[in-house]
Amino acid sequence: MDKLKIESIMKCLILAAGYGSRLASFLKNLPKPLYPLNSHGDTCLSLMLDGLVRSKCSDIHIVGGHQIEKIRDFQKTLEEEKQISFNLIDATNYYHRGPLFSFLTAENALNSQKYFAVFPGDTVFHPIVYQYLEKLNFSAFEFNSIHLFYCKSSNFSSWGNICLKINNLGSNSYVEAFNPLSAGSNFKNKGVGPMNIMIPILILPGTIFLQIKSIMHPSNTTLFHVLQTICMKSLLKIIPHQISEISCPFKDFDLIEDLSLIQSIIEK
Repeated sequence: MDKLKIESIMKCLILAAGYGSRLASFLKNLPKPLYPLNSHGDTCLSLMLDGLVRSKCSDIHIVGGHQIEKIRDFQKTLEEEKQISFNLIDATNYYHRGPLFSFLTAENALNSQKYFAVFPGDTVFHPIVYQYLEKLNFSAFEFNSIHLFYCKSSNFSSWGNICLKINNLGSNSYVEAFNPLSAGSNFKNKGVGPMNIMIPILILPGTIFLQIKSIMHPSNTTLFHVLQTICMKSLLKIIPHQISEISCPFKDFDLIEDLSLIQSIIEK
C-alpha cells in the first residue's frame, strides 16, 4: 500500500461531549477528556491532539457538550501556547440523548468528505497507533465502506471491549459480527486463544450521516449500535485492519483504576 500522509486525505473528529458519569466524583466539574491523567497534566484530549498533529493531521473537529466552556478554554490555551487549532462543534442541546446524537452534530462539517476518522475523546492510544494511521493510504480505500482497526490479543482485560468476528479472505477480509465482551471479565484466564480486539477508531464515509438517519432507532444511542445494525443488515462493507506488534494499543478512561495502565501507555 502506498504511503500517504494523513493530512492530505482525511479529516478527524473527536467525540468529547459526554458526562463521564462513572467518574463524576473524580472529575471535579471537568469534562472527562480534560481530566489530568498524571503529574504532568496530560489529558486524553491533549495526548490525542499531540498524536494527530505529529501524524500531520491538522484538520481536526471536536464535538463538545458537557462542560463545553472548559473545552473552549482549553482550545484558546492550546492555540496560544502550541499553535494547535481545532474546530469546536457545539452539541450542548443533543449530547444528553447519547453519543450518537453528539456525533450527528458534525454532519454539516463532514458529510461532504470521502472519508473521515472518528476518535473517542476519553481514550489514550499508544503512539504506534498514530504511526500506523499515518502510513495508510485512505484515498485508495474502497468507496463507501467502513474501516476499523483491531489487535490480536490473549492478554487483555475485556472491560467494555469488543471482539470482532472476521471473515478472513486475504485482502478481501470483512467484519462478520461484533461481540461485546462481558464487563469485568478477562479471557486471559479462560484458556481462550488470541482474540480480535477492536481498537476504537473508525474511518467512515461522509455518506454515513444519511445511512444513520435511515436506520436510527430509539434504542440506538452509540456508533457501536449503528455498526451492529450495518453489519447485521449488510448495508455497508466493514473492513478490518490489524495493528500488530503491541500488547496494549489503547485504554479507555472509564474508571479511576484505569489510571495506572493509562500512565504506562503514556510513558511508552
